[in-house]
Amino acid sequence: SLPKQLQRITDGSRCGVPPKPPDSDGLDDRVRPLGAARRQGARPPSGRGNTGSTREASDWDSFVRATPVSGRVRSRPAPVGVLTHSISGTGVGRLGGVFRITDGLQDEFGAGRVIDTPLAESGIVGTAVGLAYRGFRPVVEIQFDGFVFPGFAQIVSQVAKMHMRTGGRQKMPMVIRIPFGGGIGAVEHHSESPEAYFAHTPGLKVVSCANPNDAYWMIQQAIAAPDPVIFLEPKRRYHEKGQVDLSAAARGLHEAAVVRPGDDLTLIAWGPMVRTCLDAAKAAEQEGRSIEVLDVRSLQPLDMAT
Repeated sequence: SLPKQLQRITDGSRCGVPPKPPDSDGLDDRVRPLGAARRQGARPPSGRGNTGSTREASDWDSFVRATPVSGRVRSRPAPVGVLTHSISGTGVGRLGGVFRITDGLQDEFGAGRVIDTPLAESGIVGTAVGLAYRGFRPVVEIQFDGFVFPGFAQIVSQVAKMHMRTGGRQKMPMVIRIPFGGGIGAVEHHSESPEAYFAHTPGLKVVSCANPNDAYWMIQQAIAAPDPVIFLEPKRRYHEKGQVDLSAAARGLHEAAVVRPGDDLTLIAWGPMVRTCLDAAKAAEQEGRSIEVLDVRSLQPLDMAT
C-alpha cells in the first residue's frame, strides 16, 4: 500500500526530524540518486523507455527519451545536499506514465522510489510536501494539465508558501511535472494551459522546455533547485526528435534563449509554441521577412535581460 511504501522511504524516522545524511559509501536504494543506482549494478530498464547506459556526447532523442534519461545515465555525482529523488504519480510505475516518460524507471529503481499512487492529486502533492519537509527531493507527475486543480490548494497554499511561512528555515525542493497544452485531439481536462495560475503565485518557479536538449538538462536543474519548480512539458511535442548535446554546458534554468535571430519582428513563445513560431519564421523568410524567435523557457522568474 502507499502508506507502507512511504514508510519504507522515510525509514521509520520520527515526523519532523529530517533523515540523517547517509555515509558516502553506505548508500542504499532509498537514498541513492537516480543516476547512481546503475553504477551500483541495478537492473537495466526493460520497457520502451530503455535508453541503455551508452550514449554519444551528442545524440538525437525525443522528449520521451530525453526527460527520464537524465536520471539514468548522468555519471557525475548528485548535487550537494540531495538525499534521494523519488517519483510519484498516477500510473508512473508499472505503466510508465500515460506518455511513457517514466517507462522502465520502476524496473530499475524499485517501487519504493517510483511510486504508483491513486488518482488523487491533492494527496500526491501533499505527500510530496511531507517528503520535501523531511529532506527528500520528490518529483511528482500530474497525469494531465487539467488534473492539477484538485491539487491546486496544496500547491499554492503549502508548496509555494512553506519557505516564507517558516522564516526561511524550511525549503520545498520538489518538481511538479505537468504535461500541458493542446494539439493531441483530446477533450477538456486534457488540453489546458494552466501556467498563468502558477506564474502569478509567489514562491513557485515555473519553467517549460521546448526541445529534447532542454528537456534533458532542465529536468536535472529543476530537481537540483532548492525551490519548488512547476515543470511544464509540451505533450504535443513528446515524440519530436532533436539533438541532445551531453558535452556542452547547460544554459541556466531561468535563462531565455534566442533560438532564431531576426531583424524585422520578434516572436516570444514557450513550450509547444516555440516550434510553431520557428515554422512561421521559416515561412516568412520566403517572403523576405527576418523574424527573431525567443524561447522564454522560464515563466517565473522571467529573463527580462534577454
